[in-house]
Amino acid sequence: VSSGAEAVTSKDVDSPLPSRLSILLVEDDRVNRHLACRWLEQEGHQVTVATNGMEAVQIGRRENFDIILMDIQMPKMNGLDAATAIREMETISYTPIVALTAQFMNQESEEGLPINIDALVRKPISKDELLSTMYALTANT
Repeated sequence: VSSGAEAVTSKDVDSPLPSRLSILLVEDDRVNRHLACRWLEQEGHQVTVATNGMEAVQIGRRENFDIILMDIQMPKMNGLDAATAIREMETISYTPIVALTAQFMNQESEEGLPINIDALVRKPISKDELLSTMYALTANT
């Protein structure tokens, strides 16, 4: 279902968007992971993959990213707990975190998003929605 708004891609925008984003994709489902990686790499972005929240936190300790795409329901550590752990590690820089979820999420902050989450993309993921959300959050980096 189209909202009538055209998606924004890095190739379409005359703004300070990085031509190549460093992205941490945290997704336990192999099919979703493969599809998202393909879309992001086609846009010219560098993608690092974690298959659960614990891996995401470990990778986040070693590397910096322009944005994190975080599945919410995962084994070992869910996405909300992983986002909280990542936020606790941040000292100077702030990395936007986009929640990827098929579930309705309860309002946990004034903006209606869970704490430590900057945006939400519902599953099944639309490439256009994912890219436009990412570019909106990274436009000022």
